[in-house]
Amino acid sequence: MANRFPLVIDNNSTLVAELQPGDSLNLSGNGIFDGVSTGTTGYVLTSNGSSGVSWQRASNVYTTDTQTLTNKTLSSCTIDGSLNTLTNIPNSSLTNNSITFELTRDGITYTNEVQLGGTYEFEDTNDNTTYSISVVGGAENTSERIRLTAGGSGNSTQDINITVDGDYLSISRESADEMKITASLTTLTNGSYITGGTYNGLNAITWAVDATPGTSSNVGASKVVARDSNGNFYAGTITATLSGTATQTSKSLTFGSYVNAVQTGTSTAVTSYNGSVATTISAKSDTANTGDTLVLRDASGDFSTRDITCRNLTASTTIEAATVKVTSGTSSQFLMADGTKNSTSYFENVLTSNGYGRRYISTATPSSSDGNDGDIWYVVA
Repeated sequence: MANRFPLVIDNNSTLVAELQPGDSLNLSGNGIFDGVSTGTTGYVLTSNGSSGVSWQRASNVYTTDTQTLTNKTLSSCTIDGSLNTLTNIPNSSLTNNSITFELTRDGITYTNEVQLGGTYEFEDTNDNTTYSISVVGGAENTSERIRLTAGGSGNSTQDINITVDGDYLSISRESADEMKITASLTTLTNGSYITGGTYNGLNAITWAVDATPGTSSNVGASKVVARDSNGNFYAGTITATLSGTATQTSKSLTFGSYVNAVQTGTSTAVTSYNGSVATTISAKSDTANTGDTLVLRDASGDFSTRDITCRNLTASTTIEAATVKVTSGTSSQFLMADGTKNSTSYFENVLTSNGYGRRYISTATPSSSDGNDGDIWYVVA
């Protein structure tokens, strides 16, 4: 199909016809409708391909196309080095486009400005400095100095101190800048219980203690005591004042019942004795009526007690007791001389002043046949 031109009204013939080639389409006072709106100021009409046209911002038209920007100022923009590549940027367009180097030598300052991308080289042309080495005396015989002296354009010195450390060492400056280290050693002689020769620093000598653990037949007289591989040693008589504790060589003495044992001079209880602590042992006894103690007589030979259980008791003196209790008896029975219990009432027959009448104590009420006239009868309730 051939290209078509918009239909317009021909003002001369008042007929509808196509816009003639070479004519201009004047839309003054009119808008172009894209099917949605007539657009907004600043928008342009862009093609959507076969689906028609639409209004878009002019800045959005070429954002994804390759473009060349000329005379454009980028303000408040972020340039990402991974997404944007900047090339051919002249140093003159940068605010800081160079680095200034300053070098001061022999009181003269040299200034060099290096542009970005440039290089800086400095060549020292002053090569007439010479040096000399000499040995100078130290303040004492334990140190000397080697001096490095600059010549030519230089005039400074640098000293290296060499010192010796030891009671028998000294250092000195000899002729022709020679340093000499001298050792003045005396002989070290071994004394008692030390084996080995004398030592003067010239030959290697091994010294050892003259010691032995001894044997059962030879305890090692005139030797220092050395323990064997088990830590033991033999000896004849060992005389010592023991302070502290010692390992026992026999069984411990354990205290049983009715024995009090305390550490001597204290109140600390001791349960067994092994010779390590001074211990005072005493019998656990008392003259008083105290439980779980042995009976202790007082100065008069007496002691106090509670119950005494015995099968036969023979006493050669009077037995006094506030209360005597016979087991298995009742409150109405009496203890007979033969040790039996009896319920019969006994009372001393006493005649009244008129010569007749008796008094009885009984556990039963008397009947009419009991007693005589004038008797008094006491009934135990």
